[in-house]
Amino acid sequence: MMRETIKRLSALSALGVLAAPTLAQVTTPPPKAPEAPEAYTPPPVRAPVRANTPNPSGRGQVASAPVPRHRPLAEPGEDGYIVILERLPDEVALERNPYIGESKNQAINEVRVERQARMERQVIENIDLFLDLESGIIDEVQLANIEGMQQVAQTIQPLIADPSLTQELREKGVLTRIQAEGNSGIVRQYQVAVNNELKERYPDDHLDHFMRFIMNESIREARLAYAFLLEEGAGKLDELRKSDLSPNAAKAVANATDAQSLRKALFRLPYEDHQQVLRAIIALRDDPTRPPLPIIDFGKGKTTQTTTGIEKKVRPDGGIEVKTGKVIKDNEKPEPNDG
Repeated sequence: MMRETIKRLSALSALGVLAAPTLAQVTTPPPKAPEAPEAYTPPPVRAPVRANTPNPSGRGQVASAPVPRHRPLAEPGEDGYIVILERLPDEVALERNPYIGESKNQAINEVRVERQARMERQVIENIDLFLDLESGIIDEVQLANIEGMQQVAQTIQPLIADPSLTQELREKGVLTRIQAEGNSGIVRQYQVAVNNELKERYPDDHLDHFMRFIMNESIREARLAYAFLLEEGAGKLDELRKSDLSPNAAKAVANATDAQSLRKALFRLPYEDHQQVLRAIIALRDDPTRPPLPIIDFGKGKTTQTTTGIEKKVRPDGGIEVKTGKVIKDNEKPEPNDG
């Protein structure tokens, strides 16, 4: 049974079900055509190779940065079970990451705005797939149903935010390697904690539950972008009703009173009318290319640690062990690490 489960998970390795924390690719690659055997060719005669020499400096072999001490993302609710984050875990991790202070606020928030605009376009362009996912198909997927998992994977793929927020901040030079790896570690610990809890709650089919959790996490940014659009539209219903909309779209907007009723009305519309309303909401902005996201202070109420003064220790094999950075604000102590 375990061997069969591993085979099924291996077939979905590109789903990212067991890969944390980015979940950037959710696809199932097509099977490769069998290759014709090649004629045997004797190996070439190799020149002698010198034995490897030790690398006492450890240069080029820096180990992954440690996960900083932080307030855990995996927090229990009133029922004792972990509360699944409604916000983007990478963003919450940035707020709790002591390697990141207020000096990063402007750059991080700018990337957030860019990502929001990008995700809005992805949702609108793939509204049919988005609505399929909102119908609950993820909650029904099972490891035993390979075909069903492939179908969900294909539906999810266009709605994935790629790369993750942490990766993009690193690629754009906003975060250093240590800051980004620390942030990814915080998210990874959250996912591991959820997985461990699911093992206890559902010992017979915990992998099904964890896979659904990961799939839902992979489209969280798309769902947040859509919800933001509806909240924005609900705050501008009078202006939205004056927009040039189709009769179906105009009727849906006319009957809406808040974001929830607007959502219900849009879900009943043909795809083209649904897209038209969402684009009309964007068009009402002062700058349609810049979603009015609330600014986040990523240094507020948080002990900040340096990363430039992190202690390093050279291992016997030449690699480097990196230890926790020095606290530079001593008005409060870091929260205990959750892993």
